[in-house]
Amino acid sequence: MKTIIIPADFTTNSLSIAEAAVRSSDEKCRLVFIHMFRLPSDIQDLLFSTYRKKESELIGADFREGCQELKAMFEYRVHDIQMEFIYGNTLSLLKSHLDAYQTSQIAYSEELGVQALSKTSVDIPSILHKTGYELLNVDALLETNEYFTNSESHSYENAEKSS
Repeated sequence: MKTIIIPADFTTNSLSIAEAAVRSSDEKCRLVFIHMFRLPSDIQDLLFSTYRKKESELIGADFREGCQELKAMFEYRVHDIQMEFIYGNTLSLLKSHLDAYQTSQIAYSEELGVQALSKTSVDIPSILHKTGYELLNVDALLETNEYFTNSESHSYENAEKSS
């Protein structure tokens, strides 16, 4: 089984990248959406902050529903979908997480990018090329297949358009 990592801002853009990656794969896969945050530098924040709880609230219900739709749409190809926050900003930390997931591929879009969720968000795309893992830039797939980003058939996209 293939594990595809998707640096995510937990919007329809992240779902479009995942859909493109799944469509380009010919094997069963596990999708892991990740977002990195820098650790607080102040000891007070580190000891008493509830930043981990707050950041998990950044994944909206629309995104979670979109993940379920994606899994239903590709029920024979998508085995599992996970969402993960990584706390730290070093390449070695990212590589350790990628190793732990037994990563096969990292799917991303230079055009869509990954928006910061908070002031402590890390710019993951800037360090992806240094990981040594297979990278899949889905920009060409998104351009040639209109249904990824412009389709009105996906309610996860419609929900965000109406907000």
